[in-house]
Amino acid sequence: MKSKTTQRKIVELTAHNKSQASTEDSEVLDVGADRWLRRPAAAQHLGISPSLLEKLDALGDGPPCARIGRVRIYRRSGLDTYAKDRLAKTHVT
Repeated sequence: MKSKTTQRKIVELTAHNKSQASTEDSEVLDVGADRWLRRPAAAQHLGISPSLLEKLDALGDGPPCARIGRVRIYRRSGLDTYAKDRLAKTHVT
């Protein structure tokens, strides 16, 4: 379950997008101090394909994300944390 803060930011983000371009037109969304990326930009940030990111999400093994309708968005700081955690898991000795 999403926290009330996350839900409020999603509502603010939705209102922000309606006043500008739709979420389909923008790859990077700024909400306050947070920077959100749509799936293609998030996949590029991680160095993987958008289809792999979609599969990871479906398996529940992807980075944390939020949804606006059918569009998934990813917080850039969350992507960085996810990448560091995945790297740490692969280098366990």
